Amino acid sequence: MTKEELKALGLADEQIEKVVEDYGKNYVPKNQFNQKNEELKQAKESLTTMQSDIEALKKTNADNAELAKQIDEMKAAQVKRDEEYTAQIHKMEVDGIVERTLMTFKAKNGKAVRALLDLEDVKLKDGTIKGLDDQLTKLKESDPYLFESESKPTGVTPGEPHGGQGSTGITQEQFNKMGYLQRAKLKEDDPNAYSELTNGGNE
Repeated sequence: MTKEELKALGLADEQIEKVVEDYGKNYVPKNQFNQKNEELKQAKESLTTMQSDIEALKKTNADNAELAKQIDEMKAAQVKRDEEYTAQIHKMEVDGIVERTLMTFKAKNGKAVRALLDLEDVKLKDGTIKGLDDQLTKLKESDPYLFESESKPTGVTPGEPHGGQGSTGITQEQFNKMGYLQRAKLKEDDPNAYSELTNGGNE
């Protein structure tokens, strides 16, 4: 994914640089991915050929117990190798989908958010992971601090210079009636809104 594509998703320059840096550390280039796919195909072809040869040897050497044992060991080793290749390709696909989805949801820390996801026995379909979007949507609702804020920009609403509601939904009149502690909390929670309201009042 290019910097322009990341910027189109709404990421800040600092986040884009971090994602690009992480790509170099955690992502597998497409050519390596294709290479692994090709190795897997070759492994499967080799497995098929070897299985045929093994069965032929077993038939012609049925009375040789030691040879039959060695052949069975070879067959088991080849099956294990094929399973390892398949698992590796599956993991690469899952990792790529998860990372792309985390960027779409604007996760601040991909590793931290991923640790909260249930990725056991995931099912892939058309380049997506079943239920992943639902998990992230619920997590974004329960733990919004893990994701970039989507709040509207602060500032004075056109046509309502200080008289209407600020970015927090508090009107100038409501602010004027606030006590010291309430104003202090507002200043801590939303300094931009506090500045907007104080500049519009008699502070």
